[in-house]
Amino acid sequence: MLQPECQPGFCFDSVAVDGKTNVVVNVCGHESVGKALTKSMDVAPTSYLDEYGVDNLIVPISVRPPLKCEEGRCDFVIDVVVHPSLTERCVKGHRLFEHYITRLTTLAIEWILQECGVRLNARDCKLIKGTKYYSCTKRDVKQMISEMMRSMDTHLKNESTKTESESDLLGDKLKVDTNRKDVENSRSPLVTEMPASSGIQKGFLSKARLYGDKGSGECNESQSDPLLHLPENLRKKCQIVDLRQSSCTPQEPGKAGLISKCDEVLKNTPTIPTKPLHEWKVTSLSCDETVVVVRLHPPPGVTSMKSVNLEVTPGTIEIDETVVNLPKSIRVGEVSAKFLKSSSSLILTCPIA
Repeated sequence: MLQPECQPGFCFDSVAVDGKTNVVVNVCGHESVGKALTKSMDVAPTSYLDEYGVDNLIVPISVRPPLKCEEGRCDFVIDVVVHPSLTERCVKGHRLFEHYITRLTTLAIEWILQECGVRLNARDCKLIKGTKYYSCTKRDVKQMISEMMRSMDTHLKNESTKTESESDLLGDKLKVDTNRKDVENSRSPLVTEMPASSGIQKGFLSKARLYGDKGSGECNESQSDPLLHLPENLRKKCQIVDLRQSSCTPQEPGKAGLISKCDEVLKNTPTIPTKPLHEWKVTSLSCDETVVVVRLHPPPGVTSMKSVNLEVTPGTIEIDETVVNLPKSIRVGEVSAKFLKSSSSLILTCPIA
């Protein structure tokens, strides 16, 4: 049985979304409603409620159907019930007074929408000062809350009776057949231990052959043909050539003389040395008592020093594959290069050693 005593918490006034219907919500506490729970479904300790409030907690809540108010300041009154451990902290003396008022008001608005289908405007909520429970009749506050708790108790009893009757009806269907149970117990185990064996060992075919001298019998053609894996029409056009022996290279009789003549013509034709496209051209080379200045013209496509490979020795300058011999020995570490885009030329300044 539910205890008839109920603890009033606070009440607030709000307006529905239609802008005309005024609703007063009473937030009360009763032991029949569960305590606040953590995410692991454990009861939140008192120290946590005093320190952090109801943030990150699961708050059980019960909503009574709206009661139409014929007289007074509102059109409907809705009672929202939580555990007394929450409502007893909704006093001005508590450190988290505003926190509990704000959080429980938000929860009440959400659950009223879910349970009653009434959407309240959260911005128009006003706390009714000096009133812990608003009643639209002249009956005592405790009497109203006691009636509400009794109706909740009756509803819970009806639900439990309905559940027991349904379980009795389904009992015969859920009973396990004893014969079937014996068959299930006599089934072979899911996991069967296999006898220990060495398995396949290395070299198990060393003294045996998979097939005899005639092969597997899958192919009737000659086993000595190395081109057996090719189609028949392609095998007729192919010929095995041993590249290790040049004398074995087959040549057709009619083309042998033609090939030899072509080889003779190629041998007798003088080779013309071709100038590499990436060769640099020395346009000037001047030398005095202190420095040697070399001016070079780059090949086509070279517009900066980024793609140029420059190597300097005491007596030569090698740029890409172009080698420039110097008249005097130079200091390699002090050579400077400058590329002029206007005249498309590279100037190398080499101090004399």
